[in-house]
Order: sequence, then structure tokens, then C-alpha cells
Amino acid sequence: MVVDLSSNELNEDGDIEASNALIPLQQEDNIEKLLKEIRHNCMHLSIYHNRRYHFYRNMLFSLFRVPLIIIGGINSFAAVGLQSYLEQRSISLLNAMLSLLSAVITSVEILLNLHKRMENELDSHKSYYKLSFEIYTFINLDFHQRGDISPKEFLNTVNKKYESLITSGNAINVYRRGFKDKFEQPIEKLDLDKMTWYTYFKSGCI
Repeated sequence: MVVDLSSNELNEDGDIEASNALIPLQQEDNIEKLLKEIRHNCMHLSIYHNRRYHFYRNMLFSLFRVPLIIIGGINSFAAVGLQSYLEQRSISLLNAMLSLLSAVITSVEILLNLHKRMENELDSHKSYYKLSFEIYTFINLDFHQRGDISPKEFLNTVNKKYESLITSGNAINVYRRGFKDKFEQPIEKLDLDKMTWYTYFKSGCI
């Protein structure tokens, strides 16, 4: 009895070729999914840094710059305008106290470095928004409109920019950021009852 296996071989080869053809498509889907997750973080980080920029700006002007202007004006007026009403000793004491208050406010502002923080927050806001726009544009373009840039090359470029922004920006308050990072993985709860002292040590709990 002769069995013809040619049709089965053709079918099997055809299945293998089809499965191999799906691999690049699956890789592109994974890259696009990862790009969307990075864009999600960039958009929320842009909003976060924009909010922090306005917070530092309002704090700088309302608590430091405006009080310094008012105290400076009062000090100048007291040095000349109160000579007919107070003794020179009292006027000098008032000038000294106002100057001391101005110096304290200026020192606190320098210590907090609010102006530098404000500039960093503004730069981070713009950079995250720009990166988010670049990712959105690349994802929504057709394959023939992307030019010579492959999805993998674009992902590598985005990863470098995203890592640079994360390392150079101000520290993020996790409890006040208002969004969930896409790259955060839940930490598994340790079962301390079933762990030996060695695995307990290896886990970093000691």
C-alpha cells in the first residue's frame, strides 16, 4: 500500500511559512503596545510637571518675591518718612529688623532653590509633552509614511529619551502624582511563615 504524503507536507510547509510570517506582525504589535505605554506615562508626567511648575511659581511669588518688594518699600519709607514722628534710634532699629527679615526670606528662597526647581519642572513638562507627541505621530502614521525608520529603531530612540528625562528630572512624589505608572509591577507578598532564614535573608528583609 502506497501512501501519498505530498499534500500533507505541502500543508505543513504552508502552515510553517504562515506562522513565520506572523512573527514580525506580532513583534510590531508588541512594540506599538510598549510605545503606547510610554506615551501614557509621558502624558501624565507632562501634566504632573506642569502642575508642579505652577505650584513652585505661585509659591515663589506669593511667599518670597512679593513680600520682599513690600518689605523693601516699607524699609525705604521708614528711613525717610518717619523722621518727624520717631527718634532716629527707633527708625534705625526698625530698618535693621526689616533688613533682617528680608535677609531671612532671601536665604530661605536660596535654600529651597525654588527658581531652579521651577525651571526644571517647566523643561520636564515640555520634554515629556514633545516625546508624547512624537510617539503619537509615529503610531498613527501608515507604514509607508514612516520613512526609513523601523518600529524597533524608533523604540530604541524613545527609550533613550525617556530614560534621560527620568534621570534628569526632579524627583516625583509617588503619593501625589495622581496616576499609575504603566511599568510598575505589583510586588508579591512574602509568606514569612514558609520562608527559611536563608531565603528571608536573600529577599533583602534582613
